[in-house]
This record gives sequence, C-alpha cells and structure tokens, in this order.
Amino acid sequence: MFKLFAIDNQNNEKEILPEKNGVYIVYELFHYKFTFNQIIKNQLIYLEDEIFDPKNEIINFTNKGVSCNRKKRIFEDLFGYVTLKFDQIKFNFEVRIEKVKVPELEKILLYLWNQNSIVFDNFFSKSTLKSKLATEINDFNYSSKFVNIFEEYYSFFKNKFYNFKSLPHSVIRSQNIVSDYETADISNNSIDWLIHNLDELNIDYSYKNIENSIQIKNSYGIVEKILTEEKINDFNTYENQIILGSFDFVLIEIMKIKNTIKQQVSTNHYYEKDYFSINQFKVIPFLRLRDDLEKIESKLNLLKNRYKIIFVNTKHKNSFPKLTSVFANKRHYTEAYQKIKQIRNININLDGEFSLLNLKKISKLYEIYNTYVLINSFKEHKPITTNLENKTEDNISQEIYFEFQNFKISLFYDISIGNQKNKIGLQRIKPAKKSYKPDHIIKLEKNNETKFYILDSKYSTEPRIKSSHLPECINKYILDIGITDSPSKKIEELILIYPGENEKTIYGNDFFKPKIGIIPSKVGLNNVQEFINRILN
Repeated sequence: MFKLFAIDNQNNEKEILPEKNGVYIVYELFHYKFTFNQIIKNQLIYLEDEIFDPKNEIINFTNKGVSCNRKKRIFEDLFGYVTLKFDQIKFNFEVRIEKVKVPELEKILLYLWNQNSIVFDNFFSKSTLKSKLATEINDFNYSSKFVNIFEEYYSFFKNKFYNFKSLPHSVIRSQNIVSDYETADISNNSIDWLIHNLDELNIDYSYKNIENSIQIKNSYGIVEKILTEEKINDFNTYENQIILGSFDFVLIEIMKIKNTIKQQVSTNHYYEKDYFSINQFKVIPFLRLRDDLEKIESKLNLLKNRYKIIFVNTKHKNSFPKLTSVFANKRHYTEAYQKIKQIRNININLDGEFSLLNLKKISKLYEIYNTYVLINSFKEHKPITTNLENKTEDNISQEIYFEFQNFKISLFYDISIGNQKNKIGLQRIKPAKKSYKPDHIIKLEKNNETKFYILDSKYSTEPRIKSSHLPECINKYILDIGITDSPSKKIEELILIYPGENEKTIYGNDFFKPKIGIIPSKVGLNNVQEFINRILN
C-alpha cells in the first residue's frame, strides 16, 4: 500500500521499512520518494497540519493512487514524531536531526524546564526570585529550579558556617566524670560512688604517712580515682538538632528526585554517531538534573560533616522547626530558622517536568517556548495584575491577562478563530467549518482603542519561512480574518517567529498597516522582547 524510498547522491533508491511499532525512522536532510497505491478522494496529502506539496510539483495523482516523480527533502525542518496522512489513513515517522543542531534546541528545552513556577510558590516570593536570578545568575545557572532551591540552602549554611563556629549555642550542664582524686572537687556523690567502688581503694598500712591517705580501722588507704561533677558546654540542644536534621531532610529530598528520575526516565536509547533522536533529546534535562543533584548532594554531605564537628555529640532532629527563644533572639539562628522553614515548605513535584517526556514534535516545543518568552516580556513591564486562565493538559495557559496602569493586554495561545463572534474579537471572513489557530494573538486595549497582533511560531529556516509559511499565513490571518467590532480595519501586524538570526519587515511599516515581518527567537536573542517594548511604547 505505502512504500518509502531513501535516495542517495547517486540517485540509488533504498526502500525504508517501518520498525516493529510501525514507525518509519527518517532523517531530516535525506531525500525521499514515496508511493501510495490507493485512490485519494480529495487529492490532498497532509504532513502534520500542512498540505504536502500543495502545487503538486513532485507528486502525481492517478486512478491507482499517488507517487513522487522526483526526490525531495520531505522532512526538512522537522524533528520528532510526525504523521503523513492520505485521507484518513495515517503513517507515522520519527524524524532525526543532525547533532550539530542539538545545542540550540537544548537551550530552548532547558529554558522551558525552568519556567513552571509552581515549585517556587512556597519558597521565594516573586520579587525575591526575580531579584536573585537577576543579581546572582552565576549561582543559579543549574539545569533545574530544583537544584537552585538546594543550592540556595547550601549557600546559606556555607556562608553562615563561621558564625555558627564562633557563636554556637550551648547550655551548661553538670556531668559526672571519674577523675584524679588529687585534683577532684569532692561532693556527696563522690562518697556514694566510692562506697560502691571500693576496688578503687588501695589499702596498706605503709600508706600511713602519705598525704591524702585515709585511715580505715588499723590500716590506711589511698584513692587514685573518684567521681566528681563537672560543668560542660553541651551542644545537644533543640536548635542544633533541628539544623543538623534539616541537612538530612534536604539530602532525603534529593534522593527522592533521583529515584523518581531513575524510575520514570529511560536512557536505553539507540545512539547514532551523527544523528539525534527525539527520545534522546527530551531526557536531556532529566540527565542534567540528575548530574547536578549529585554534585550538590556531595557538597551538602561535606558541609553537614563540618557542622557535626561544631555541634559535637548532637543528635539529628528531622522535623519542622518550632520557634524558640534561641531561634528568636540570636541573629544567625533566626536566619537559619527562616531558611529551614522555607526549604521544608517546598513542594517537589516533577509532574510538570515529566510532561516533557510526552513531547512529540519540536514545533510544539518551539510554540511553548515563545509563549513563555512573550509572557516574561510582558512581566518585565511590571503589570499591576496577571491572570492565567484556561490551562491545557500541558499546564500552559491559553489566556493570559495583564492589567497595567493605562492599558490592558490579553495574550491568547492556540485558540481557535471561527466564523462566530468570540471573546478575542477576531473572526474568519469566509464561511467555513474549519477554524484558524494562530499560535499567539496579542490584544492591546489603550486609549479607547483596540489593536491586534498575530504571531505564529515556525521552527523553520528563513528561506522556507518566506517561500512557504508566509504566503499561507497572509492568506489566513490577513486576508481571511476580520475585526468583529471594526469590520473596515485589519490587524496591526502579522509576525512569523523563527529560530534564525535576521529580523525583517516584508510588507508595510509603522504608518501603513498591516505590517508583516519575521522575527528571530531563540535563547540569547532579545528580538521578541524588543517587539513587545515597541508595541507597548
């Protein structure tokens, strides 16, 4: 029914057979052909959500099916699991990419890994977190927010070590010890002890004239050792027990995360020399997390042992701290009390992170990445309020509302625009059953005027953006979308976001609208942030 062929540089054909799970392994930059021996009613083939070869430049439809008349890089700019669909019949592929592309994608994945702030809710205030990440970036550059939390705890007790070493809390306690008789302070307990330990007496008449000898009837005895009371500094206090116990707590939490990663993440993937599978790619944060946790675990164990030397003979108490006079009145103990409360209030939950393991397409990853870039760009302008609503299964909000002093911003992600009036204020012009789903819609309400901006993320190259994606997006979002309350107007701008280097205006300008352009977006570039600054100012 369906056959896939790889074509080499000498135009030799080699049939590609599916794996046992029915998935075809293909490579992004390889040339392929295919045949499908079944009539296609609508004569449309879909590669993911896009029509494959819409102008029929390489495919021929016949009364027996369809075939390619020349080779093509069918899977260019794709990575991960994709579907080729003939009518309702689907064939699944796993597209692998060259390893040289992985570092850039890895940065995007690690950026996303650190965006879910649920874990921080009970640990840092938003302002504290933002301040720390801005001012101590070198101390918070680990692969995961979880490592940042434990690193913060470690840094605190490392910095306070000499405070505790010079001013450790202790209490004076009496301790019974057996010491030399000549230097001991005798007490009632000493006599009782001696009566029950007569073997400590050396009895002989020859001791008669020896100093400190004791007459016992007609003989004399000498005592060498005796029980006495001694005042000592005892460090085995509640506060010191809590501090040592907090080390145990943190190390146990680290071990829990490591065990969870071990149980949930499979690293038994086939590794190729030059190509990368999405199954290898999406476990990168977990492997990084595991390695970084082991580093911080080692540092914490060493620091714990140093504190055990200060708090000699102190038992560990792994429990939530109670406020005592020592915790309330001694500054370094007060700060330790607050830090231990914070670390014990965290809610370590990897569910959001493990959702990354369900990642099938790099295009979806890139969409979500740009969603967070947009959200963070708006937050940099310090909104009065921020409301996140209508979350997807991936824990991504589809509606984000920002309230500022003189204007409002509504950011919509992956929301359908059909023929009917909706909360967004945009709708299709042509009567059609199918809705459009632009990645991002920005609705700016300012000075009694409403402006719309549509941004679509395309994980593709600049030439492909201009030749393929841009015409399609213009047809959909410029020509076939209207503003419900202002039928004579169009959206302000259509922007295609891509992982390149060049920002270009394709059509229009700041005076004549709509303006159409492309903007690069990847870790290290600020073009999207600058776009947001421009439309807000």
